[in-house]
Amino acid sequence: MIGCDGGGKSRMDNLIARCPNCGMEQADAFAHCFVCMTPSRWWCRACCAWRPTRGCPACGGGLTVPSEVFLGGWPVGTTVPFKITARNPNNRLVGCAVSTADEGVTILAPRILVAPFGYVDVSGRITLPPGPLGRRTFRLAFPTGVTVETVLVVEAQVPTPRLEFVPAHVALRAPRPGGTVSSAIALKNTGNVALTAALSAEDLWLSADPRRLTLAPGESVDVRLRARSRKTDSGTRETLLTAVAEGGTWAATVRYALPPPELTANPVSFGELSSGGRSVAEVVVRNTGHVRVVCAVTVAAPWLSALPARINLAPGGERTVRLRALVTAEHDGPLASELILTSDGEVVLRVPVTATATRPRPQLRPVRRQRVLDAAGTAIERRFQLANDGDGRLDLTAGADQPWVKLLTPELSVAPGKKRNLRYRLDLTVLPRGEHKATITLATNAGPVEVPIAVTVLDPNPLLEILPAPAMGAVSPGLPLSAFVQVRNAGIGLLTVRAESESPWVVVSPPLVDVPAGPPVRLNLSIRVAGLGGGEHEAAVRLTSNGGSGRAAVRFRLPVEQIDVPKRIDLGDLPAGQSAGHALRVRNFGPDRVGLTVRGEHPWLEPGRDYLTVNPGETVALPFRVNLPSGVLGPVGSTLVLEGRAVRYAVAVRAWARKVELVLLPGVVSLGPVNPCEVRTFTVDVLNAGEIAADIRESHTSGPLEVWVRRATVLPGERVTLLGRVRVNERRTGASVRATVQLADGAALGVVARVVAPTLAGALAVATVAGALLAGAVLAVSVGWWAGVPALVLGICASAWIYDRQTT
Repeated sequence: MIGCDGGGKSRMDNLIARCPNCGMEQADAFAHCFVCMTPSRWWCRACCAWRPTRGCPACGGGLTVPSEVFLGGWPVGTTVPFKITARNPNNRLVGCAVSTADEGVTILAPRILVAPFGYVDVSGRITLPPGPLGRRTFRLAFPTGVTVETVLVVEAQVPTPRLEFVPAHVALRAPRPGGTVSSAIALKNTGNVALTAALSAEDLWLSADPRRLTLAPGESVDVRLRARSRKTDSGTRETLLTAVAEGGTWAATVRYALPPPELTANPVSFGELSSGGRSVAEVVVRNTGHVRVVCAVTVAAPWLSALPARINLAPGGERTVRLRALVTAEHDGPLASELILTSDGEVVLRVPVTATATRPRPQLRPVRRQRVLDAAGTAIERRFQLANDGDGRLDLTAGADQPWVKLLTPELSVAPGKKRNLRYRLDLTVLPRGEHKATITLATNAGPVEVPIAVTVLDPNPLLEILPAPAMGAVSPGLPLSAFVQVRNAGIGLLTVRAESESPWVVVSPPLVDVPAGPPVRLNLSIRVAGLGGGEHEAAVRLTSNGGSGRAAVRFRLPVEQIDVPKRIDLGDLPAGQSAGHALRVRNFGPDRVGLTVRGEHPWLEPGRDYLTVNPGETVALPFRVNLPSGVLGPVGSTLVLEGRAVRYAVAVRAWARKVELVLLPGVVSLGPVNPCEVRTFTVDVLNAGEIAADIRESHTSGPLEVWVRRATVLPGERVTLLGRVRVNERRTGASVRATVQLADGAALGVVARVVAPTLAGALAVATVAGALLAGAVLAVSVGWWAGVPALVLGICASAWIYDRQTT
């Protein structure tokens, strides 16, 4: 047998010679069989065939490599990678060490071993050394039985950095704002040097991924672009995506198209507006597009204002804008303006606004002739009304043609649709008896007006006239009443009236008053109702004057308090030191609603309410509570006081305080050892050593030791057995638990227990574990360990579950 090493040389220990006649095999060195002396034949292990000689023609060749490889153009000093494929066309394993004699060539794995009919890639790099530009060659040698070479050709060039975006313009489009749109752009290194570029966008709405990358010459990388927008963004925006590297900056244009804002509104017309008048109109702005619009609201004219100053409209939404128009006297005729809505500095909508300004014109309502009839020797004051029926302000100045007429309000201004009084004084002391005439001239901005005055001076003859007083009906009794009576001078001259009250609980103010002829004068009455009984009352005033005398009265009604309450309440025997609740029935058999204040005479008598209201025919239960002191025994008494406006009721409350004393036998119940979640019953004797029957209320105390006690009644001197039930909620073994149950006031029962582990749960758990061990051993012997171990684990888990269930 023939075998070859990596260099193609035969190894003696792998050669086998065989005689073709007798079949004798030998290791080596004998060309003839030493048995029959016949020439030997040789076996080639690689070819799996017999050879007549020791050499195999099929295993004597070398490797096949490309004769020349062009690596492109590179600048001096650049490291150029290369990769050569070496193929083995032979049917034997070939190995060699790749070598080179040129400077700057580095082979990453110089020693290679190629399988029969296989191939191996030889990788490395060439660092172009300084030298002339142009073609440079580097040789790689593959020494086998036959040495072969590969020539690596590199074109030395001047370093030229260059990047290029493909495409140079990117257009992005979003159907709706408020999301993210993605796209891609290729960045290619079209230069001859490797470049590390940093990518960035001029605007924040655009981002690029990756932000930093390294490109070899001719290499291209896809850059992912993401354009973000808010719901309020609209229109087309444009920015630059720049790549900054050593040697220059390169840019691509990115355009992002968003739907434009679309707002609609109807034109607004205010109609006719008078000077100084204000008018308000509303316009509804609708968003008919797909973009949320946040816009500022402005107007184009100073006579127009709009609110709100800023609106936010979602797609499909609408907002009402309130317009206010204010025109002055400078405005006259048609007016035109616009409601302007701008977003991000751009006008989105213009709404026409029109109005017609009219100058206001005042109009004085005609004033009738003034007639005055009065006594001589007095000065009287009169007035007449001025009404403005126009739409402008009326300004006037008044003057009189007679010296005995003095104007108190010589200048007035009357707003449109308003009225004012012009006051003047007539000095009758200088006029003789008879008829006199004067004229008041009104100079207004609507034209001059004359108001004639006819005065008749007579002898004084005052006459007292008392006007009917209003009926007050039923009044509230809480505060002093305020009322009034009115008197009038029905004659001629000055009337002096003196008023005096007929009752001490009525005060008149003022007591003396001068009443000229004309409107009535009011006299105020202050009525103190405290102490007055229920029913009808009359507050009368005597009036005397130089024009007669009379009497004026104001009638009112106070509520009638008719209450029925018991005079005494006997509560019987009550436990001393405890609280007891009762009620007092109050019946109103009168016609009016009654309010009563309630209080107890002693601190231990507490009424449930401080104030009680009882309707007519109604019976109300007034709750009260008796808190007897613990040290007081025997008869006790107090009083419930009910006070109304004019009535007072006292209800005597009597009781007999009895001693209460309960003795528990035993006072502490010891349950001993108990299991977790165990429920037990217990009994305890209760002895009543007091003077009154005691009620033991049904109680429940929660906690680690939960206790229930049933309700019972213990008569004086009686002994009663109480039945109780406990449940242990504590799971920690060895813990001592205690509970205190309040059976009655001054009687507390203690219950104690100690928590122990349940014996049944431990026995069941041990039995389960033993069964699991036995079953696991049997399965492991009969079937295999893979069946016995799960059975054992399952038994342990079952025992733990049984123990937990028994203990909980």
